[in-house]
Amino acid sequence: MEARTTGMGSQEIRQRARRQALGAAARQRKERALRERRVQNLAVQVLTALGERDAAVSDSEMRAGTALAQMTGAEGLTLAQAVEWCGLDLSMREATRLRQLSTATEAATEAATRGDDGAGADRNGEPTRTRETDATGEPGERADVPPPS
Repeated sequence: MEARTTGMGSQEIRQRARRQALGAAARQRKERALRERRVQNLAVQVLTALGERDAAVSDSEMRAGTALAQMTGAEGLTLAQAVEWCGLDLSMREATRLRQLSTATEAATEAATRGDDGAGADRNGEPTRTRETDATGEPGERADVPPPS
């Protein structure tokens, strides 16, 4: 009879061990899921901060470029003179980039406001003709522009 008791005790031990192992695995899954959510939220915070930084840099560069364009346009300075006025913190290369950024963005904004698709048109809204060179270097007509009537 003692052998039976030992056998039953062994089965109970296995069942208890199985329950403990399943419980430990469930706790680990829950902890991993919680950690994954925390890491995901932190990744969102990182990417949000980087997006905000990029927007702030873009806005700052646009304002600098606009001011440089005004210095070289309305005030009649050369870009070199404008750079000189700004001191050592601005190089010619950066000033050129900022001014180009500003003028390109302004042009794109104006085109979007006008509904311009980039194609030229005359006063009557007809497409303008452009001279192009063909493979031989001779002037040719653009294929997308119909010949005049």
